[in-house]
Amino acid sequence: MGTSDTSSPAALMAKVLEAFAAKDVDAMRVMLHDDVVDDFVALGILEGKDAVVAFFSGLFAAIPDMDLTVHR
Repeated sequence: MGTSDTSSPAALMAKVLEAFAAKDVDAMRVMLHDDVVDDFVALGILEGKDAVVAFFSGLFAAIPDMDLTVHR
């Protein structure tokens, strides 16, 4: 990962998006709180680091060329 700046919400989000683009679930894990809860409306609620990391690991394996574009 290029930047370690998490001094603002925008800087942290840039780091999260960088990890997503690299499909780096280890970097994503570091940024997650132990008690993380992600609510993916169409899929359900994921609770805890292991569940969230497992979801993204599976997602990246299923769609290896997945890309995300942020417009604003």
